[in-house]
Amino acid sequence: MAQDDRVRALATPSSQRDERVVPLVSIVPSMFVPLLGDITEVDMPQDPTEESQRFLDVVKSQRASVMDNMVYLIDREHDRILVEGREKEEASGSDGPWPAMSPEERDWMISNMEERPKPGMDYNIKDMSPPILSGAAPGLTIREETTRNLLGLVEQAVRQIKGYNGHIQKIKPGGLSGPDKTRQQVDMRAEKPYVSS
Repeated sequence: MAQDDRVRALATPSSQRDERVVPLVSIVPSMFVPLLGDITEVDMPQDPTEESQRFLDVVKSQRASVMDNMVYLIDREHDRILVEGREKEEASGSDGPWPAMSPEERDWMISNMEERPKPGMDYNIKDMSPPILSGAAPGLTIREETTRNLLGLVEQAVRQIKGYNGHIQKIKPGGLSGPDKTRQQVDMRAEKPYVSS
């Protein structure tokens, strides 16, 4: 779906659309992904290195699927927040759709954000604590409230994705990559015969 079509679809009030998107409460459902392939018909690994490589392949595949699911849920919540804001504006009697940024303005803004700071130049940027995006904020316009909700969603999404990536890093063998570490362990076992205590 092209970006313009997507924006038009989002601009359609939910009363005219088929589905009502419920607010995102938890990202946990994104962790549940179907298994790929038939796990009852898997050849046993020939050695610990192959077993470790298979484990890492499964972790990589699982991580990619979970990340896709997370992005889908976050994107859906983004759309819901926009639609809800537009519906509130329509109900309040506001004029027309939100004005869009022109492609030239967007390109100029992105190029400014990508620009590296010039050494020695004082940009007058002081340490600022991030805004608190949770809880009620009385006195906001509908657009300010919608923007605040979108920023809160971004903050939550970044925290969730970082947390999940941290979890995956704990699962992966540290130091050497999985197969190399397993090879090293196999070599060490060959040098020292296994003795039960």
